[in-house]
Amino acid sequence: MLDKDGLREERYAEPERKALCAMEYIYFARPDSDMNGSNLHASRKRMGQVMAQESFVDADVVTGVPDSSISAAIGYAEQTGIPYELGLIKK
Repeated sequence: MLDKDGLREERYAEPERKALCAMEYIYFARPDSDMNGSNLHASRKRMGQVMAQESFVDADVVTGVPDSSISAAIGYAEQTGIPYELGLIKK
């Protein structure tokens, strides 16, 4: 509040715990979005790298389903050394 006595802050409610929806983080948000201070493309790439460490599959190529899994597929490919290629294209 700003009044004759100056600037002061009053809370009408205590801050609540914030939580992200996993569906938003993984599927719905655009790759160029930032959530909780993290770029989603970079976060999804890290998820793909972790998936490669936890669940490696010997394959010829890695591909992602547009648009949400492309970043994770790139991270998986980078971690494993398996080439990333376009496999599916949105019409």
